[in-house]
Amino acid sequence: EVNRLAVWCVRNRKEIIIHNYIEEYMNYIEAPALIMGEFMHSIIYLPLIIKGRIIGDFTVQSTKLNAYNDEQIEILRTLAAYASVALENAVQFQTISEANIEILAQKVALESAYDEIQRQNEHLGAANHRIEMQNLAITDSIQYAKRIQEAILPTPSELSAALPRHFILYRPREIVSGDFYWLAHTDGVSVIAVVDCTG
Repeated sequence: EVNRLAVWCVRNRKEIIIHNYIEEYMNYIEAPALIMGEFMHSIIYLPLIIKGRIIGDFTVQSTKLNAYNDEQIEILRTLAAYASVALENAVQFQTISEANIEILAQKVALESAYDEIQRQNEHLGAANHRIEMQNLAITDSIQYAKRIQEAILPTPSELSAALPRHFILYRPREIVSGDFYWLAHTDGVSVIAVVDCTG
């Protein structure tokens, strides 16, 4: 609304000092705005500027003609400058407060993620312990099976008695081999078997 003194003050970034509205308004606007309520003769608008940026305006109005002297106007200018700083500080405080809230939310999220990782580590540790115990039980079973298998394998002296010239290449892939050899003597006959277990 270009016919408003507040708009002129903000757009032009200049103060308005009117001691007699009827005689002085045309220095700022072409046509006066519709007046509602009491008529103001003395009007002051001061732009609120901080760091070269306009953030609004500050106004004082009176129904009296020539209501404000130079000393009062100077006090109002100082008050407007303080108001600009106060408003900027309020905005900065709000920005910092919002940033602090965001940082706090991130901290809570990180702590929650850390707690979840700790729970998963505990769960993995317990699962790892169970696996180690199962592995130990399986290894013990395999070692027992190896002892049984070694018990049925012929000794080197038994093999030498049955086959003076022989060699054996027996290398289990793991602890226990699925393949094995066997020797037995029955009624003066030596029986030798090489057994391939396929499952």
